[in-house]
Amino acid sequence: MLFLSLFLHLLSCADDSQKNYVRSIFGHPGTDEVDADLVHGFEVLQRGLSKPTTTLLPEGRFTTDKIKAEDYPYPGKQFNRTCTWQNLQNETAAIVAFYARANVQQSELYRHPVAAQQYYSTDEELNKADRVKARYVSAPKYNRYTPPVFLPPGEVVTIEFPNPDSVGKVNVMINLFTYYVGENNGEPKSKTRIPNLRINPFPLNSTKNTIGSPYGGVLEFSVSGDYPVEMIISGVILCPYFKYGVHSDEEWENEQSKLPGPMATLDTGNMLIVVPSKYVRDVKRMNDCMLFYRSAYQISQSTARDSYAPNSNFNRPLNILRMNFDSYVPAGAAVAFVGGNFCHFPPDWINSMVRWDSLQDNPWGIVHEMNHHHQGNWAKTQESGEMSNNALNLVIYAQSNQASSPRNEEGGLRDWSAYTTLFQKINDDESYGLARYSTMLHYFGLEKFKEFVRADQDDKYYPRSKYGNAGAEMLRASKIFNTNMRYHWNFHGTNDSVLFSGNETMKALEELNVEDFHPVSNAYGCGFIRDDNIGFLTTRPYQISPMKVQLDFNRTMRQRVNTEWFGDFEFTKITTEDGREDAWVEVGYGKYELTPKENVTEIEEVIAYYKDKTTKKTTRIICQFVQNNYVSYFERYENISDYQTVFDAYRAILNGNETVTYTSNTHKSVNSPNYKSPDSSAWISITKGMIKPTETSDNYVFATQADEMALFYLSENPLSNDPDLDEPLLINYQNGYNSDYTNGNHSNPVSLTAGKYYYFILVMYNKAGQGGGSMGYRIRDSDNFVIIPKEWIRCKPVDDKEIFDRQYRPDFEKIYLLDKYDGSRFFAQEMSTWNVYKHPKGDVIVRSNDFQGYKDDTKKLTITDAWTDGDPTTEFRTKWWAGDQPIQQFPHIYEIDMGKTYTFSYIHIGKCGNPQLFDLEGEIEISVAPSNFTTVIGEGNESTTIPYSQDNYSIDHPEAIVFEGHYTSEQPIIKLSKEQSGRYMRITVYNNSKIWKDNNPGRTSISAVEVGSPINSEKVYPLTNTKLFELEGFTETRAGVYYNGKGFTGKKGSKLTITLPKGRSEIGILGDYHSGIGTATVKINKKDSGTIHDSIEKAIDQRKLKYSTRAYKSLLYFNTLNPEKENKITVEITDGEITLAGIITDEEVYTYQSDPSRIKELNYNRKKGLSSGSIAAIVIVVLLVVSLVAVGIFLYIKRPPFIERLFHKEKNTSTLFNTV
Repeated sequence: MLFLSLFLHLLSCADDSQKNYVRSIFGHPGTDEVDADLVHGFEVLQRGLSKPTTTLLPEGRFTTDKIKAEDYPYPGKQFNRTCTWQNLQNETAAIVAFYARANVQQSELYRHPVAAQQYYSTDEELNKADRVKARYVSAPKYNRYTPPVFLPPGEVVTIEFPNPDSVGKVNVMINLFTYYVGENNGEPKSKTRIPNLRINPFPLNSTKNTIGSPYGGVLEFSVSGDYPVEMIISGVILCPYFKYGVHSDEEWENEQSKLPGPMATLDTGNMLIVVPSKYVRDVKRMNDCMLFYRSAYQISQSTARDSYAPNSNFNRPLNILRMNFDSYVPAGAAVAFVGGNFCHFPPDWINSMVRWDSLQDNPWGIVHEMNHHHQGNWAKTQESGEMSNNALNLVIYAQSNQASSPRNEEGGLRDWSAYTTLFQKINDDESYGLARYSTMLHYFGLEKFKEFVRADQDDKYYPRSKYGNAGAEMLRASKIFNTNMRYHWNFHGTNDSVLFSGNETMKALEELNVEDFHPVSNAYGCGFIRDDNIGFLTTRPYQISPMKVQLDFNRTMRQRVNTEWFGDFEFTKITTEDGREDAWVEVGYGKYELTPKENVTEIEEVIAYYKDKTTKKTTRIICQFVQNNYVSYFERYENISDYQTVFDAYRAILNGNETVTYTSNTHKSVNSPNYKSPDSSAWISITKGMIKPTETSDNYVFATQADEMALFYLSENPLSNDPDLDEPLLINYQNGYNSDYTNGNHSNPVSLTAGKYYYFILVMYNKAGQGGGSMGYRIRDSDNFVIIPKEWIRCKPVDDKEIFDRQYRPDFEKIYLLDKYDGSRFFAQEMSTWNVYKHPKGDVIVRSNDFQGYKDDTKKLTITDAWTDGDPTTEFRTKWWAGDQPIQQFPHIYEIDMGKTYTFSYIHIGKCGNPQLFDLEGEIEISVAPSNFTTVIGEGNESTTIPYSQDNYSIDHPEAIVFEGHYTSEQPIIKLSKEQSGRYMRITVYNNSKIWKDNNPGRTSISAVEVGSPINSEKVYPLTNTKLFELEGFTETRAGVYYNGKGFTGKKGSKLTITLPKGRSEIGILGDYHSGIGTATVKINKKDSGTIHDSIEKAIDQRKLKYSTRAYKSLLYFNTLNPEKENKITVEITDGEITLAGIITDEEVYTYQSDPSRIKELNYNRKKGLSSGSIAAIVIVVLLVVSLVAVGIFLYIKRPPFIERLFHKEKNTSTLFNTV
């Protein structure tokens, strides 16, 4: 168990709820592709069920010492008085033990007095909630089955199985998201929650089951088998539920989030989040947020896979991570249970998952705990329990977040964000710290760093057993980065005695013959260009204002202090985008003045060149800049003359009589920060920019707070910066000390319009040389004055919606193979007459994909059943283990009487359920013949051989051999040299090169033998696709297991038109098969080509229908197409109803390795220079942290007479602006 003891700083971000353009712009429900492949079916069958009369838990019912209702704990209240820790533990244990069964009666069920409060709810809210009856169909192969329902405290819930075969397949648990409250030295770790709300799994062993708990809670099922299981759940409360790929933002905001259940479930497809509903009901951009974490998990998995079977680095995880949010966290501030595949967080941490600004800023704690599950077997140079997971955080950040963007020329990033650039941590040599890995990530790029971590996790190239932990890791880095990383390891505290503890390490390093690692960076750097002119980015663009800015590539250069090891660099030049040369004016060595692009949403890019004086080689750094429009301009003039008034001082600035000593074009407040000049000389500051109010009102009143004198000008049009010309626009004047908005100088009421831009200038004059000040406002007389919010400030009048729409787009990582067809890849002929009459000794294994599977204890299943049932998880396994004799020696001979003559060109030999333990690869021989008679009659000299005859031959004849060669389970379909006919088949397995479980020699374990035709189609297109499909008369359903959670039901007259481009040679149509299925005619290019009605995969459909009333995603139709032309397929329903889910066709399914869109490297070979047109027009969305805090109490200062005339207006009127 690993935990993180830290305080998660929750940002207080600008409220987006009033901005109607705020929406998900990256994430969305699945449409043209499969974004959600495993989606449970859910349908409300009946609402308004009667609510049972519940009985409050009697005092002393489950404990000898009575506990009064008011003494129980819940979040925000500790247990006390009659509720002692011992009493509470005893009662809780008794309750959990008593109700862990599936035959609970209402008469024996009680409602706990503080049950609702455990979920941040109330009795009134739960009593008001509707009770419903719903159909739930589990999506197979997933390990998390959490229906969106809540078990009401003290009320019986009924779970029924329409299919008797489902009995015993399902276990139920209650409140799996909670954890038992532990102790420290006899004291409870929490006094504000019931110790144990969880009831661990118990079986549902009847067709009708009744469950209940005094605490109520969240239901979760564990389901065995690979087919959907249907159940009817009655008496539950609907809960907020969101699944990525299924729900839209509008569905979430208008429907799902408003459901009354106190617990919400959010499902990204690779992690399940359970959280009290009150914390997520108001969430916007849910699709974007869930896409971010879906991607974050995949980034971690593709970099360093978790240890949970059957998950792999690159494909769709089935054993998904659970993120639990509860008032009680078992250890630290948050905790990851490595091995259990779940994490625990306090509820308010959910903000880092569902607030876009927060997760784009620095959601370190959440991803830190998530990444504890990805630390296995890598970064072993030193103990890395709280570090290597942080390295994965940085990979996620480098690919998809903006934590690196707010840096400045000195670094400026705080906490863990400091590692998101190479610049700030290049000289951090802490041995346990992140810099060892962050430096390599930023200098060599994401792809190379991921390759390094995967190689380290796989102990690849340089085994630790030979080279030691540190030596092996350093050698892998040196090989993959093509750079000698010895001194980098030395720099981070790994000395040569450790590094070269393996005798062969130095020799292996010398054999690589690569150059030493010489890193260099600068404050503006976002990535590098390699020697092959391919560039990469790991850091977000550096923020500048839309005003002219000076950038110093020499002063901000950073290199390692130890130049003997790491090189000594000097700046040489920059190259700009084509057409942007004149925007960069050199004003000193390595120093340039940049005039930013007119369009604030465009990125500016230059390449900075640094020459290594020790090797004479040049490093090219990609520097990118993005304009931050949420800033103002600030300048200060120090040691100025003694002017009588602030107006005199202001005019002196206008006339050029004073010299500016400090400027900032990234100022983020309408203020003058507190400042003391070194010699206490007088100074004047000027702050100017624009404000954009968020509320329309005629009654804005502005107030000044300053330590001496201040002026505040406000206008609809640009100001002249001349105090005389701008005098009519002066709305505040202060001529002395005032530290309180309330009693200070106030403007007349001013009319401002929400969303409109207004220019301002704030002038502050401080003769004493020490102080500062700011501007505040209020709208209503009853309001307190507050400082002008940072979110109002603008530099240019640019539409916020335009900036929002063109914000930074993370490089989201896909879940691969969601669109790969997982049904049968072989269209088998009917096999009801088959009989395997000869075979080696062995056992029928069921659920063979569950570790080593289980022997068929019923003894009813035969090898024939295993091979012909269409179930890849039943197989026949020969005796192989010394503890279960006799072990079967090769060759293994199987003979089949197919019962009649079959004609075929392909044979499918099905692989085992768990190839990791029982795979098959070896030499085999297959014979097919019309007969199986013995070809040799008699013995010795008296024997006679029956000669081969084309009309009558046996599988014993050599001429019957149809295949001799190598078999591998990765290619289980064998294509024969020509079409064959026969009734009898013999399969001889001569050997197996695979090693089986516990290092035993491999034997044979086969799940199927079939004849027929291969299905080459593996690409699934869901029926939500808008490009290939046109539906007429279909209605959407979510009651079953469908791609993207949506099936489409048509009735007589409904028509589906499918248009497939050239190059497709097959089509299969997927949908619901059941006894009441209707009939449809299928035409290809207007020619009849078959019907949809009968089952075409009977064995598979029959197995599915054992557990559900419908066989979902069944193959309803299959045919070949002419790949030389576009094909138009129509499906028209002629009778009854048919529900369709999608199609399959023979199109490539992209993998992590083959997807051309995945790698975002930049090719600089094709450019003489950089082209401004080639730079992505993307802007960083500034993460506004708004602190609307009223500043203290200030004195009222009477306005001087010549200013007073500006304020002789009637209340609620103003001539300052022409429009309201």
